[in-house]
Amino acid sequence: MQARIRREAPKALYTHCSSHALNLVIAHSCSLPFVRNVLGNVKETFLFFSASPKREALLIDTVEKSNLHSSNSRSVLLELCKSHLAERDDSYMHFYQAFCYIVKTLKVIAFGLHDDEGFDSQLAEKGQWDRENKTRATCLLNSLCDLSFIVTFLTVYKLLSRLDGVTVSLKREESAII
Repeated sequence: MQARIRREAPKALYTHCSSHALNLVIAHSCSLPFVRNVLGNVKETFLFFSASPKREALLIDTVEKSNLHSSNSRSVLLELCKSHLAERDDSYMHFYQAFCYIVKTLKVIAFGLHDDEGFDSQLAEKGQWDRENKTRATCLLNSLCDLSFIVTFLTVYKLLSRLDGVTVSLKREESAII
């Protein structure tokens, strides 16, 4: 559309819509190494659990058996939105709420560490996990427990949670103009 307008009116000034401009700013910040690493680790964690019903069942079991968490809470990890970066807030919220359970579950897979009442004993058995699962879980655990990951994740999470209302407002304004 921009090219068509420029052909008809070469002196026309092109500007992105407000929500697209915000998305471009967020995309630029995602190219920062610490932020890029956080995105990669969150995505890798999602893929690790979603690719295996057995691992996902253990994570769900960890959340459900926790005394601190209500049984009706949303415990499933969500995939990051690929196109609208500002709309990753739900994925980050789920990850944030499940973080301690993710770490606990990764410890079970990597090292066989579990308490008797917190896990399904069949899923948590140390011998149940092959070398590849243990290695991937250990790598993820090391990445997720790194201080730079935690600080960067919390910063991005807080920022995106503040932007959620802004993106909804910008979309409303733009739809009112059209």
